[in-house]
Amino acid sequence: MRLRSAAAAALLATGLVVALPTVAGAAEETVGKCLVELVEKNSADAADEAALAERVDATYKECAQSPNPILPATNEIIWGGIAFLILLAAMQKWGVPAIKKGMNDRTERIRSDLA
Repeated sequence: MRLRSAAAAALLATGLVVALPTVAGAAEETVGKCLVELVEKNSADAADEAALAERVDATYKECAQSPNPILPATNEIIWGGIAFLILLAAMQKWGVPAIKKGMNDRTERIRSDLA
């Protein structure tokens, strides 16, 4: 029964990961869209096309640069670290003593069964 439940949960989780759109897919941020927004924003400010072209060339690298797929954003690292430390402290305070007590009880039960 547990094996079926675990398999169903794994299948459901895999289906949700595949079926639901990602954050990057929802943003629909492309280089072309970024450049169009840049030109629209700067076209009203630019007096001539040469100045606009220079601004677009100067900021093209920002549009073309993709985020690091391995290293998350700094704020995510900070909040993830804080959450990890909170959970680590909770496990040290309540989890480890409960596990030790259960292991000691099991050891004594096995000892008494052998005796």
